[in-house]
Amino acid sequence: MARVQSTAVGWWDLEARQDQWKKDPAKQTAFSSDAAHGNDILRWFLGSEAVRAYSQWTSYSGFVPGESSMTVYTWRNGVLSDYWMTYELPEPGLGSMSFLLAGDQGMLRLDMYGRVELSRPEGGWEVVFEQEPFDPLNAVDPRRLRAYAAQIVPEARGQAQRVRTVAEGYKTASVVRAQGDGDRFSMVVDAYKDAPDVTRKRLWLETMQEVLGGSRKIVGGDSRQLIYVPMAEKAATKPDTNIGPPLLTPELLAPTVTADDAADARVGRTARPAGREEATR
Repeated sequence: MARVQSTAVGWWDLEARQDQWKKDPAKQTAFSSDAAHGNDILRWFLGSEAVRAYSQWTSYSGFVPGESSMTVYTWRNGVLSDYWMTYELPEPGLGSMSFLLAGDQGMLRLDMYGRVELSRPEGGWEVVFEQEPFDPLNAVDPRRLRAYAAQIVPEARGQAQRVRTVAEGYKTASVVRAQGDGDRFSMVVDAYKDAPDVTRKRLWLETMQEVLGGSRKIVGGDSRQLIYVPMAEKAATKPDTNIGPPLLTPELLAPTVTADDAADARVGRTARPAGREEATR
């Protein structure tokens, strides 16, 4: 079982903190303003979500509608809890928001801005943590800022370390990749010096394979002819291991035309008759 007790002696200076809107129930009720904190903490403690709630609200002073309430929750994991909230206690009040968590082996009692106590099997309570007092309404209280820094500085340092680690990995991979590219280029240069024609053709073939490797249709040829070869689409799940010889070779895509070939082509053509002879025919 659990209990949340959020009690205060009146409200803070709403005008000074520009909180006048909290007096308008059409914008926010007193319970939703307070329970947004208490219920979130209770959800974290219980590790569950509320599935049922019963609540009664009232206002004895009339300053803010619904500034006192009693609410009972049933949680998905079977826990029962009540939430007592009021801004209308007389002095000296009952302190700030507090929690009481009761289990089958012990109890935990804590004040939001004070101490944490653990019940002892032999009886009594043991203070297991006590927070340095500070003003919860002062956003720049030095003690509050130190506690905030103690939380976010380690997180920021861890994030910075992760960024540095990723950057170092990227740097190492980039350097290795650049060195490999440089070595491959040097090997190509050496091969070109030894056999320019073979190296040129090999580079051409590798480029064509890279460009046309994913194409299903290829159109090639020179100015005199076009070669259209429909290519079967490759299976997406299993590569075809029975691939025959390539249908297109460099000689087909870009055949070499010599002077003798051009002369033979001209000789084989029949001269077109011109003038009156063409009209007579």
